[in-house]
Amino acid sequence: MLDGIRADGRADGTLLEANRSSLRHAGAPHEEVIGQNPRVLHSGKTPRSVYDEMWATLTAGQPWKGEFINKRKDGREYIEFAIIAPIRDADGRVTHYLAIKDDITEKKRIGEELDRDFMRAREAYLALRHNFLDLGRYSDASWAFRKERRMERSASFPSEEGDRWVHDEMVALREQAPGKLPPN
Repeated sequence: MLDGIRADGRADGTLLEANRSSLRHAGAPHEEVIGQNPRVLHSGKTPRSVYDEMWATLTAGQPWKGEFINKRKDGREYIEFAIIAPIRDADGRVTHYLAIKDDITEKKRIGEELDRDFMRAREAYLALRHNFLDLGRYSDASWAFRKERRMERSASFPSEEGDRWVHDEMVALREQAPGKLPPN
């Protein structure tokens, strides 16, 4: 759910109004938020450069968007995505700022979880790919053995001698790289 906060355009940014959703995310009643500076929500974890960029953009009369790490009244942190735009009077002077905010804490957590799951799946894929490449090498070794013995490449089964040689090679390779090859 999106949150809307309206603050005036003075340097202190006093909050003039906040909707119920904003108050719920802040964890504070209306009377404790209105008339305050939004700094009361700061956790101290949003880099100073974010605020510098925001104010440079807003004082130039342009809208700004970005993320804040804020703190509820009870001390719990939350991440907010904000779009803040200047509101001008008839003469074109900025008189207020309108901020539309969204608590994205859960979205960020899910995104990080998906990134971790993707990396685990990628590692599993690469391990499987490596194992299949190893199996391909064994198949190549089997063909080389048959060629060496002047056997034809055909759809027929390899000789017992060829089967035994491939089996012995697989056993030796399993001992050299335990856990990398599928069991017999």
